Amino acid sequence: MAVFEFKNVTKFYGANVRAIDDFNLLIPDGEFTLMVGPSGCGKSTALRMIAGLEDISRGELLMDGKIINHVPPQKREAAMVFQSYALYPHLSVYDNMAFPLKIKKQPKDLIDERVRDVAQILGLSELISRMPRELSGGQKQRVALGRAMVREPKVFLFDEPLSNLDAALRAEMRIEIAELHSRLKTNFIYVTHDQVEAVTLGQKIVVLKDGKVQQYATPHELFRRPANTFVAGFIGTPPMNFLKMGLRRADDGYEMITENLHIPLHPTYRPNFDQYKKESIIAGIRPKDLSLRGKTALDKADKRCTIKGRFLLKEVIGDDVLYYFDLSTDATDGKPLIVKANVSLDLDRKQTVDIFIDIKEIYLFDIDSGKTLIQQ
Repeated sequence: MAVFEFKNVTKFYGANVRAIDDFNLLIPDGEFTLMVGPSGCGKSTALRMIAGLEDISRGELLMDGKIINHVPPQKREAAMVFQSYALYPHLSVYDNMAFPLKIKKQPKDLIDERVRDVAQILGLSELISRMPRELSGGQKQRVALGRAMVREPKVFLFDEPLSNLDAALRAEMRIEIAELHSRLKTNFIYVTHDQVEAVTLGQKIVVLKDGKVQQYATPHELFRRPANTFVAGFIGTPPMNFLKMGLRRADDGYEMITENLHIPLHPTYRPNFDQYKKESIIAGIRPKDLSLRGKTALDKADKRCTIKGRFLLKEVIGDDVLYYFDLSTDATDGKPLIVKANVSLDLDRKQTVDIFIDIKEIYLFDIDSGKTLIQQ
């Protein structure tokens, strides 16, 4: 096992393209770390730096306290599993898995023992004589895992390894990879653009944007205490709703307003805003914290906690139903408001509907920086 640390790492491509920007991250021993973010955010570049496949323009990368910027890939004790499997088509399963040990000129009996032990762990024993063309996608990925495992590396690096598989197979392989980490208890660093994969597998998740770390935390912390609007909008399905609102003092606290919206802030938020000087704010509301109320329930609710929206679309996803509404306000930047419910209602298109807001679950962000103002 090993501890990896990025210290102010920057990576340039050419003179102007900055793929990684002042990257700081400490990955402890034995942790399953996920790197997530949109395409081009720098997550694969960071992974390839650990493997030694990308050089570092500025800063330091340390393993167990030692700088490894210029250590060649073969001496880093890192094994990488790629999206494309990268199996040798002319070699059998056995020979593909044995290849890295043969390159190191390990004894034949040691090679045979390791290959067969790993094949048994991964359920490949009966496939050991087959060629890659005779395997399914999931089986090929197991062989790629096995080829990494026989080396007994200090760190496993996964670069979107499941993206070529169908949904059912991805779910199955996620379980297998999680069990493998539990068995091996070594560092797994896993890159994906799929947040479901991230929150399912990761003990800790690094969220990246434009080559910068936005937040490094557990899946629960990312969901409940996002550091900024990017993390809040990236983590969670469906994504968080954002409203750009004016902020003003009221008799009993604060309220957020637009030309046709009026939302009070929960009283517990007041101390956070007594020194806040700006007149605008971004309110974040998760779809699960909005509800559609019938007339009786609405009469009993605080009318100030409701907003009106024109119904656009209903999307049924298993037991959940997503409702999309137009609020007819610039506060949403033209995006529909999403409500997540577990009941299917028959609504007419463009029908005006009352939407109830749980004001205790509103996230608040700075209008300029996007940083969180309230820790949930």
